[in-house]
Amino acid sequence: MHRRLESEEKMMDVRKQELEIIDVMKTGIRRKAEMAVEIKPPIQYETMWTVYGKRADFSGIGMRYGIDPVIARVIRNRDVITDEEIQKYLHGSLKDLHEPSLMKDMEKGCHIILEKIKEKKKIRIISDYDVDGVSSNYILYIGLQKVWEKSQSGISRFSY
Repeated sequence: MHRRLESEEKMMDVRKQELEIIDVMKTGIRRKAEMAVEIKPPIQYETMWTVYGKRADFSGIGMRYGIDPVIARVIRNRDVITDEEIQKYLHGSLKDLHEPSLMKDMEKGCHIILEKIKEKKKIRIISDYDVDGVSSNYILYIGLQKVWEKSQSGISRFSY
């Protein structure tokens, strides 16, 4: 009985986190839509995408980790298989992230941003309109806003 309550609490916590993420994404999308001046039609590609139906006990994985079976399927389709990998995927920490400096031109980009902050110039953040583009745009915006506030006494100079 006690384990069941813990499991239900974990599921509620995960659902609460999912709803918070959805709210942040909706906010980013609304801000993007408010700023939109011109909307271009999507590019048409001739490429067909195939979603692989990898097999696993999605309901069992969902029950074991307190996640929806659909999320369990997404995790499995990303070749996250072992219990250790699933735990790391669901509950990873900052130490589990890749080293940011390994990204191409990361150092160059950081120098440009710091230079613009020192020069009190506006910084424009541009991204695409898919979920990772809007999310990363918003995360960068919030991060830069915090850095700017520390260095400029809270005066916002972002062009969003």
